Amino acid sequence: MKNKLKQAEELEKKLIQVINKSYHEWDTNTLCLAGYGVENAVFKIENMEKRLFAIRVPWNKRVLNDNEGEFDSRIQLQKEAEIASHCFKYGLPVPEVIHLHLDEDIDFLVSHFIRGDQNPTSSYEIGLLTSKLHQLPINKLRTIDSRKMSKILSERITNRFEVFKRITSVPIEFISQKELETILQHDDDQTCLLHMDIRPANLISENGQIKAIVDWNNALIGNPVLDVMRTVETNEVDETEFLKGYGKDEMIDITPRIIRLIYRLDTAVMLAVLFLSYLQDKEKGEYYTTRVQSLCKSIIMDFR
Repeated sequence: MKNKLKQAEELEKKLIQVINKSYHEWDTNTLCLAGYGVENAVFKIENMEKRLFAIRVPWNKRVLNDNEGEFDSRIQLQKEAEIASHCFKYGLPVPEVIHLHLDEDIDFLVSHFIRGDQNPTSSYEIGLLTSKLHQLPINKLRTIDSRKMSKILSERITNRFEVFKRITSVPIEFISQKELETILQHDDDQTCLLHMDIRPANLISENGQIKAIVDWNNALIGNPVLDVMRTVETNEVDETEFLKGYGKDEMIDITPRIIRLIYRLDTAVMLAVLFLSYLQDKEKGEYYTTRVQSLCKSIIMDFR
């Protein structure tokens, strides 16, 4: 917590320098930290007309973590800008993108600031939003990984398993990367825009109504059931109400059970690594360690 606040202070100083040099319409006296997450800090600022903007700033130019390996945060910022602009164009509730600033010293994305409150959004409403997202046209979204979903998932599950086994010392029998890829090829022709982190923390709501969805870092193109399984496995919504709001039981049911289990495993192993390695949340880490073990057993039984 203290380290993040110190990092935020350093980012704020850099922002003030850039704003004073290039963005005179913004009032630096109003600049303040609005929130932060694993990969970004978000600041709030007013312009001279008292309009509010959100400034999203990556903590670092290059990032290395156990789940994703090493990646360029600028690419993630460009991805956020492109997808948010695309969704705004087609009427999905997202903050309107105003400007993407890229330079050697600091990168940031400016969007309209959306006000919210602490009133919870129902899982049913989250399901409705997810369904609407999956109906959007995808056109040519250049910043999203263009490889087949079977290739992406089989590779990253295998890589995360290596990290999982290293940090837990839990011996797990599982199928090979090639076998995983072969199973998942069943759904390679499914092409929807997937958010891949739909949960209350990434929703801005007011009086229980969703005003915006944010954070497209994990977005992919693929089978919408992957997005659904990700959300329910994250365990932050009421699964029954969420699925009722989503309203596509037949589509979920026709997806082979083994694929749904692999989709859940993709999330479970990611969360186990996140809670154990980065957030150091022992209780949640142990919960997802157990989930990984259980899902692996079920997948192996179905595979054989």
